[in-house]
Amino acid sequence: MINKGLLALLLVLVTSAAAFADTIKITTDRALVWSRPDGVAVVITQLKRGDTVEVVRKLNGWYQIIVPGNSMSTEIRTGYVSATQAVVDSVGPPSPSVRLVTTTPPRIRSTKPGTSFFNIDGMRSRNSDDLTESITLFTPKLDENTSFSTNYGNPTAWSLDFMGGGPVWHMLGLGFAVGYHKRNQTAAVNALIPHPYFYDTLRPASFTTEPLQSREAAFHFPAVFMPPAFGPIKILVFGGPSVFRLSQTQVTDIIVNEVYPYDTVTISAVKTQEQKGTFWGYHAGADVSVFFTRSVGVGGGLRYSHANITGFEKDAATTSGVAGGVSVVAGVRFRFTSP
Repeated sequence: MINKGLLALLLVLVTSAAAFADTIKITTDRALVWSRPDGVAVVITQLKRGDTVEVVRKLNGWYQIIVPGNSMSTEIRTGYVSATQAVVDSVGPPSPSVRLVTTTPPRIRSTKPGTSFFNIDGMRSRNSDDLTESITLFTPKLDENTSFSTNYGNPTAWSLDFMGGGPVWHMLGLGFAVGYHKRNQTAAVNALIPHPYFYDTLRPASFTTEPLQSREAAFHFPAVFMPPAFGPIKILVFGGPSVFRLSQTQVTDIIVNEVYPYDTVTISAVKTQEQKGTFWGYHAGADVSVFFTRSVGVGGGLRYSHANITGFEKDAATTSGVAGGVSVVAGVRFRFTSP
C-alpha cells in the first residue's frame, strides 16, 4: 500500500506540473502581486501572510493567480506571485474562475492601451509677482514728460479648470486643458508730474482706483504619462506648452488737480481702457485620482504654469508680470476605457 505522505507528495507534483493547483497560501509577511512575471511590470496589489488565493498555473518560478477582486466589480484579474513566497494549500479541479481565464482567448493588446480621461476641477492659483505697468506721456504745456506706474496686484484667484486626454502609444498620451478666472481688484497709481514753473521738478502723487476687471483664460497642451492603475488609484504626470489670453482694464491716463503755487498736486481721477494680450509659456504637473467605480472618482493635484507678460496691445506702456503660478486643483474624475 502506498504511504499516505508519498501519495500527498505525488499529488502536489502532478498538480504543479499540470498547472492547476487549486489554491496557494502566502508564507511571507508581504507578497507583491505583479502584472507579469518578467519584463516591465507593475504591482497590482499585495497579499499578507496566511492569505489564500486561487492558482491559474505555475510558470518559471511564479504562480499566476486570480487577484482578489472588489466586491463591486465582476472583472476577473490575474497577477503573478513568486513561488518562493507561497505553498500549495489545496489541490483539485480548476474553479469556474480559473476555467474562464484559461478558456478565454488572450486579448490582443492595442497600441493605445489605458483609458481616456476627463477632469473637472476647482483651482486655486498663487502667483508671486504683481502685474505692473509704467507709462510716460509728453505734456506739451509743461514741455516735460509725465510718468506714472500702476500696480494691478497679484493675479491670484479661484478658477474653473477642465482637462481631458487619452493614450496614443503605450503609457504616453496627449491632452488638452483650459482654465478661466475673472476678478475685480483696485489698482495703486503713483505718478511724477512736472512743475508748471520749474524744470526738472517732479511732483509726486498717488491714487487708488475703483475695482478694475481682469480676466485670464489659459490653454494647456500637455504630453501625459499614464502608468497603469494601482487598484482604484490612478496617476497622471503631464507637461507641455501653454497659451495665456489676458484682458485687463488698465489705466491709460490721469486727471490731476492742482492750485497755486502748484508745489503739490493730486490725482482726482483716471482714464481706463480694456487691453488684451496673448502670451506663450509652459506648464507641468501631476494628478492623483481615487475611483469608486470603473469610470467615476475624485482627485486632486498640483500644476505649475508660467508665461512672461511683457506688454499689452498699447505702445505707450511697459508691462511687467507673470501669468500662471502654482495651482492646486481638486474635483471630479471620469475615465473611459479604450476599445
